[in-house]
Amino acid sequence: MDEHHIQNLTPFLHSRACAPRPFVAGHDVRCGFRIRLRILELPRVTPSRTTPVPLRTAGVFSHGDAAHLAGAFRIAVSRLRLHPSCRALFEELGADGEELLAGSLYVRAGSHHETQICGRRVAAFTAIGSPVTRLCRNFRRLDAEQAALILLHEALHFAGLPEAPHEPEAPTSQEINQLVAAGCGL
Repeated sequence: MDEHHIQNLTPFLHSRACAPRPFVAGHDVRCGFRIRLRILELPRVTPSRTTPVPLRTAGVFSHGDAAHLAGAFRIAVSRLRLHPSCRALFEELGADGEELLAGSLYVRAGSHHETQICGRRVAAFTAIGSPVTRLCRNFRRLDAEQAALILLHEALHFAGLPEAPHEPEAPTSQEINQLVAAGCGL
């Protein structure tokens, strides 16, 4: 799938005067968003930017956890630079993926979050529209590319992408991961 990329992740409001709701891939949603996906072959391009993107953290991270996060962050930035389809995931939400990564603040999930949200399956979480991404203990168990995928997934939430089941008609976590994996070559 390296030569195939997701292009045209285009949410748009229906013309009805009602509050927007999240979207479902390929389907019209009453008074909400619609998303269209086209798989196209796109040529690889040189990186769009060369300036380093700063990694912002708060709180205490062990040396190993900090190094793991930094490695995943570098991979996430490089995938945005190398894959137009990766950038398109953010652009179609009206955002710049690199700017969102640079504006994200990574913190360790607290003990309350570890028991209430993280459990055994969640590696990180972000409130929709928030720059704060909380990293669960599970994040350190991911390989570098999986961790980069999670950082990009959470940055999409920062850009405003909702997720099911909190928004029933939104894509699930797994569907978002599949979009990121296909679009960003992960």
